[in-house]
Amino acid sequence: MIKPSILAVIGERAELRKSGREYIGLCPFHTEKTPSFNVNEEKGVFHCHGCQAGGDVFDFLMQIDGVSFLEAVRLLGVNSSQFPRREPVSREASIIANWCNYQTVKVQALLREVGDRMRLAKEVVWSEEVQLLISRQWEILNILADDLQDPKCAISLFDCRENIEFILQDVEPEPLPEFPELTPEYEQRLKSYVRGDA
Repeated sequence: MIKPSILAVIGERAELRKSGREYIGLCPFHTEKTPSFNVNEEKGVFHCHGCQAGGDVFDFLMQIDGVSFLEAVRLLGVNSSQFPRREPVSREASIIANWCNYQTVKVQALLREVGDRMRLAKEVVWSEEVQLLISRQWEILNILADDLQDPKCAISLFDCRENIEFILQDVEPEPLPEFPELTPEYEQRLKSYVRGDA
């Protein structure tokens, strides 16, 4: 049996337009205004340059619907005996990913603080040296935030985690926003927003 068309499957969930040999569109995994989501039909893969989501047609369904590999195979109507079983994510990989995500939250909190200092430095017209120092802090933290979300850098950053944790030791991650209880009235209101009624 032929592997399902990645373009057809993703095209049902995201609006795509042709751009050279690939198709691009807004990423269905995170909110964005500029398209950073690419689908390559020839290779049968997708990748988002914003949130780093990527993989094949099965990975897409597993990530978007939160289903297992076998469930994704079943949803696509493919005979599962034709595809090798995928091993679950190892415990070590899970630990590294969770550590990277937690440090990213802390770096983003620190970036907001440094951003506030940058604005203040410009308003109060601090010395050029101070403004340069704050600007350099901003650049370094931005690079660290990007690297923490880059799978190619995750293991090496985890190996030197003591240094990163030392830098971020005084940073308190901001609490996640609390949402109201999901009452039937609130659920209807959310549905009306999704439909565009409100």
